[in-house]
Amino acid sequence: MAFGTFLLYQHFRALPQEMVEAARVDGAGHLRILWSVVLPVSRPILVTVALIYVVSGWNEYLWP
Repeated sequence: MAFGTFLLYQHFRALPQEMVEAARVDGAGHLRILWSVVLPVSRPILVTVALIYVVSGWNEYLWP
């Protein structure tokens, strides 16, 4: 779904770069930044997108 992609894109653009820079200063690599900084902050938006997909799938199931 394009809406989910747009929603995630806007969320990741809005993340403060200072958090990523602080993790880099602490010596974190790319995967550590993803797992320890970005994903915990992004958990609400990921749940929202997942719920939108589930509701959309359920509505398509009920259509026939």
